[in-house]
Amino acid sequence: MEDSQKKKTEIRIPWGSGIVGHVAKSGVAVNIPDCYMDERFNQEVDNMTGYHTKSMLCTPIRDLDGAVIGIAQVINKAGDGHFTKNDEILFGKYLQFCGIGLCNAQLYERSQLEVKRNQVLLDLARVIFQEQSTIDNVVHRILTHMLSLIRCERAMLLLVHDRSPGTFSRVFDLEASEVQDEEKRVCPSFEGRFPINTGITGYVASTAETVNTSDAYSDPRFDKKVDHGTDFKHRTILSMPIFYNQTTNKVIGVFQLVNKFDNLPFTTNDENFVEAFAIFCGMGIHNVHMYEKTVVAMAKQQVTLEVLSYHATAPVEEAIKLSRQKVPSAAALSLHSFSFNYFGLEND
Repeated sequence: MEDSQKKKTEIRIPWGSGIVGHVAKSGVAVNIPDCYMDERFNQEVDNMTGYHTKSMLCTPIRDLDGAVIGIAQVINKAGDGHFTKNDEILFGKYLQFCGIGLCNAQLYERSQLEVKRNQVLLDLARVIFQEQSTIDNVVHRILTHMLSLIRCERAMLLLVHDRSPGTFSRVFDLEASEVQDEEKRVCPSFEGRFPINTGITGYVASTAETVNTSDAYSDPRFDKKVDHGTDFKHRTILSMPIFYNQTTNKVIGVFQLVNKFDNLPFTTNDENFVEAFAIFCGMGIHNVHMYEKTVVAMAKQQVTLEVLSYHATAPVEEAIKLSRQKVPSAAALSLHSFSFNYFGLEND
């Protein structure tokens, strides 16, 4: 309910557009006695809100370094008058304290975000060393943790084929709505091989470069065919390679996050976190592969031991027959002679 209400009341202003955008770009306060006489004023905002704007005082909010971190505006001074020079000075002094408060709030928010990220990474590390039975369980935990921190519509993990570097062996796909469904213990994986040289994921897998695009359809690397015949449409994409380890540049998979919520683009902070996440993913996938190889090797060893045991064990009948035979003397077998003739020996 709160999210829907927020979306209804939210108004986004492009950088440099309108009075607010102009103040944000220039960093200079604006005092307008009649907004409708100013060409910078965007009348569409009044049409959207149903509010009639007469006079306006718009001032930037700065941090300690003087950078603009926000814009504050007061509208329609009481008494049908306009804002004076004294109002500008008083409002500017007030916003100095607002800047301090906003900076403190941002620092606190960043610290809380770092605490949450560290907790998720520690939890992921614990899961990786616990869940080493199958690749499906590990990938499901990885994608679930990713969607819990970076809020987006879909998370994908594509594994590069071991013996065929030009293809993907498996593709795991998890949507945000599926995370809430506890009955789905593992995310679906699409078996088969998918060519690497198609789309953004192919570009990332072949070049080992990160791709962060805010408009997928304007990116020439994006394959528009993936949206054909579906109700899903790609808008924003963050795609990053997963390496075998940090000492080699061998790509074993690709992370892809699609459509961040609230139509926001993926930020640099998102990239940094996904990069750290990918390190743990590489460790987890490598551990599972080693575990699977170990299981196969142990199975082969068991079969080999059974075969050797079969051939090394004599049947009971042969043992009884051998025990009943008389052991000839050394002289009868001419063991003291240096000559040997095997034609006289029996088959048994």
